[in-house]
Amino acid sequence: MITEGQTLVLDAEGARRVAVVLRWEHSQGSRAHCLARLLVRPAPAVPVAVLSELADNPDHLGLTGDMGGAASAFLEYMEGYARLDPESLVWIAHHGPFSSADDDGGGETFTRVDLAHHHDAFHDDLSGHHLLTPAQVLAEIAPLRLHPVPEVLAELRYVRI
Repeated sequence: MITEGQTLVLDAEGARRVAVVLRWEHSQGSRAHCLARLLVRPAPAVPVAVLSELADNPDHLGLTGDMGGAASAFLEYMEGYARLDPESLVWIAHHGPFSSADDDGGGETFTRVDLAHHHDAFHDDLSGHHLLTPAQVLAEIAPLRLHPVPEVLAELRYVRI
């Protein structure tokens, strides 16, 4: 079990990586959670937020059903770790075998999500969701060198101060 507030931070070569199991009040009225990772790299690279759906999050509280709410909670949580401009973040919704107890071995998917930010909140509609092609994943996601979700979750379980 990962308790609220356990956060991993890795600083190296002018870059910062932050990982946390993010919890927020879903638009459906219950608490939802996902693995949230922030990657801040040296300029001119823009910060990237990768939010990974987890199998133990109830289906009716899915990440892509409330990406705006998750993004607002993410930005608030990350204030202590990095100065972020809401307009410059790249948002990625991530799904894979770790996202469903009924996984059929379909592999991982990455969806770039264009979010509008106004009135101190993110707003989303499905027209801003763009499933990345394999070529786009190689070009945009592979350079991020994301650690596998199960490994990050295991590391979060063992965070000690």
